[in-house]
Amino acid sequence: MGIICFFLGYLIELDIDYNPNLNLSFWEILSNNLMVNFSAILTSIRSFGLYGILFVGSEMLSLGMIIRGIAIRKSFMYAMSFIFFHGILEVPSIVLSGAIGIHIWVGLICICKKKLSIKDFFKANFKLCILIMILTVVAAFVEANLTTWFLRKNILEGH
Repeated sequence: MGIICFFLGYLIELDIDYNPNLNLSFWEILSNNLMVNFSAILTSIRSFGLYGILFVGSEMLSLGMIIRGIAIRKSFMYAMSFIFFHGILEVPSIVLSGAIGIHIWVGLICICKKKLSIKDFFKANFKLCILIMILTVVAAFVEANLTTWFLRKNILEGH
């Protein structure tokens, strides 16, 4: 569904005047991304996974619209340079944060049907949360350092 929403977003033509803030620190980026992911996880659990589906769909739709909007004004490669490096890690963390609500409810049903032990349930969800944290931390580091360095050196220098 996320892929479909991304391509639907890419079909929407918006005139975006994109001025990235390259002065955000690692901690600012990390705290924002952790808050978004944590909120998505909690809301997805409370909504029996429905919010998770909507969250992933809206994030991917927005991403498609932003890339297309920047590509219209500049170029596709220019647009991708803002997102590519940290997006490789951040997009999976978004998808996993949205999916965990469904995963938890399916796991609870499996526990009730005696197809999954409580220990295995907690172990699997703990590992999933650790994976989300690792992806989010590394993505924030890449965004604060590698992406901004690359943009300053190769993209924004001549513009």
